[in-house]
Amino acid sequence: MLLGVLLGAGATVLVDRRRWRREAVMRLLERRTELYAEYLVATEDTGRDLPRVLQTTAAEATPALLALKDEVCPLRDQFQEAVRRDIRSLLAGRAPWSA
Repeated sequence: MLLGVLLGAGATVLVDRRRWRREAVMRLLERRTELYAEYLVATEDTGRDLPRVLQTTAAEATPALLALKDEVCPLRDQFQEAVRRDIRSLLAGRAPWSA
């Protein structure tokens, strides 16, 4: 009888431990997803604001600054498309870290 009680208690402890670990991993993945979403939004905001900064300094534009602007805009567009793709994956639950 005592052996049955000990086995039952041991099994309960193992099941609780596994559940706790699974829930901890899920909380970690949820938090990581939230942080990555915040990061993606911040990087998109930065990419959107960079040309504005270059435009406001156009009054004092040097040839090097104008060349930089011409170089930054296409790169910004490519970067923003990659960010949008990551956001779509994140919202669809297809992000590689969310599995």
